[in-house]
Amino acid sequence: MADLFQYLAALDSDPDDAAALHGLAGEVPRAIVDPTAANALDQTRKNMRDRGRLDVVARLFDIEIGAARRRAA
Repeated sequence: MADLFQYLAALDSDPDDAAALHGLAGEVPRAIVDPTAANALDQTRKNMRDRGRLDVVARLFDIEIGAARRRAA
């Protein structure tokens, strides 16, 4: 789970970090059931929205939706 938080920290530092977004896509499906991880994702989305990075907000939503679909399948 530490990787998820590292990726979120990297994204906070550099919203254009493609490696962090790619890493999140791999970590979120496993982490989404943890309330702490879900809260961290929510907070990251809020921070990105407040910084005007709606592209990153949309990408984070895409990652979470993909994770939910995989869990449901």
